[in-house]
Amino acid sequence: MKLLSQITRKLPFLRKLYALYDQVQRLETHVHELQALMNECTISKDPRRSVLAYDYLRKTGRILDLNHPRTFNEKLQWLKLYDNSESKAVFVDKYRVRDWIRDQFGEQYLIPLLGVWNHFEEIDFSLLPDRFVIKPNNGSGDGVIVRDRKTLDIPSLKQHFARCLSSDYARKAMELCYHGIQPKILVEKLMEDNGKPLYDYKFICIHGKAVYCWIDIDRFTDHRRNIYNMNWERQPFTIQYPSSELTFSKPENFEKMIEIAERCSAPFIHVRVDLYNIGGKIFFSEMTFFSGGGYEKFTPEKYDRQLGELIHLPDMTLLEQ
Repeated sequence: MKLLSQITRKLPFLRKLYALYDQVQRLETHVHELQALMNECTISKDPRRSVLAYDYLRKTGRILDLNHPRTFNEKLQWLKLYDNSESKAVFVDKYRVRDWIRDQFGEQYLIPLLGVWNHFEEIDFSLLPDRFVIKPNNGSGDGVIVRDRKTLDIPSLKQHFARCLSSDYARKAMELCYHGIQPKILVEKLMEDNGKPLYDYKFICIHGKAVYCWIDIDRFTDHRRNIYNMNWERQPFTIQYPSSELTFSKPENFEKMIEIAERCSAPFIHVRVDLYNIGGKIFFSEMTFFSGGGYEKFTPEKYDRQLGELIHLPDMTLLEQ
């Protein structure tokens, strides 16, 4: 009893000692990580590698190993630097890609275009419908949904597009395929589904094969994301956002959607192809080569590695020839 009493009295001290030891271990881990980052920044002859390494650490809390990338996110960073053929610029240009889709699949797969302009001042909003989508062609995530033209704040919208058109997204996001795009403003029809929420289907394609498809729910309020395989089976992992309790039936013409996504992705190592399906009618939305910038968190983390294993990168010596 006396020994037990002595141990009990010392428990708070032992807990503090263990907590201190744990903090020291964590500090040593961070020191090693920072040393690895400093080595990358010092040794690398390409300053872009240092920029990517810094951004990756800041956004994911992890050290980027561009010499031996293994996870999906790591390999997207590698692709940013070493897989930027000029042909990609056509596909990320939201105006020029329309010609490619028209040639490959037909006009019926395009969202109706209401106008395209080089400068904001050229737009006569009085000629536009009450509801539409306005977006730049040279970036990502800058589109504006207009549901009532009469309440539109034109001065604020002008400032928004002044920033968008002058922004160098290739430099800002280190997504070099955006380099050299001639900035334009597009206005498209606002696609709707008889008052129901309109979801787009985002296909992750690797080496020309669709692997997963996800649906984003309530993007501007309580963002959720459901991920499916090509048999429309819910997957046991999440990417960045928790899954929704909502259930979604396999969309009509899903096999046709897969076909379109795979034809779009055929020339590339990786691309995400986004499509709409409205009452069985398919519309092209966009293509992106760096889903989430390559920074989105997988839960459980092992799926980041498993998806990365599907991407086979070319030998660096072949690229240098």
